[in-house]
Amino acid sequence: LVRWPTGEATPVSCPSSSSRVPGGEAVPLYLPLSRRNEVPRSICLLYSSPLWWDGDSGGELPPLDIQQEASLLIEAIGTTLPIKVELATASNLTRLLTAAPSEHLLTLHLSLHCGDSGQHLLLEDECGGAHPFSLEDLRNMLEATGCSDKLGLVFLHACCSDLAGEIFVMAGARHVICCRGAVFDATAKCFTRAF
Repeated sequence: LVRWPTGEATPVSCPSSSSRVPGGEAVPLYLPLSRRNEVPRSICLLYSSPLWWDGDSGGELPPLDIQQEASLLIEAIGTTLPIKVELATASNLTRLLTAAPSEHLLTLHLSLHCGDSGQHLLLEDECGGAHPFSLEDLRNMLEATGCSDKLGLVFLHACCSDLAGEIFVMAGARHVICCRGAVFDATAKCFTRAF
């Protein structure tokens, strides 16, 4: 599904049945390119993998293999771009968005869980627990950091991340990759490798 800035959605078929995401569909969201300095200086991989969440549909959360994900990114891009790996906390995300230079667009790779069918991004708190970050919190953060001219590519590596993806698009991100529905590890690894 391609979502255009006008809000229209155009279905796009996958090149082969093996590239389809079981239980969900990849949802690339785009805004037109407006600048030529869109070559990123680095990729920022922010991850959150708390063990437990107390929300409405809470419980034990499967661990994310961040080390393997970072390795797959390095394999995919080689040594052309450095990869900065940090814990996905609200303060780290705010600092990253605020400090990002506007002369080179930010490439943000968020690997985390979503809660309540995508109504919350599950960041981590300072103690390693789940910090449910609502879509309204995300919208407010993106507005407060003034990042509309800084977001080049945002990859939301999480189940049910399409609602958060739309928030990033509305904030001015040029490209957003997210998923509607479940993301399975094998499919996510294949996508990260091709990323």
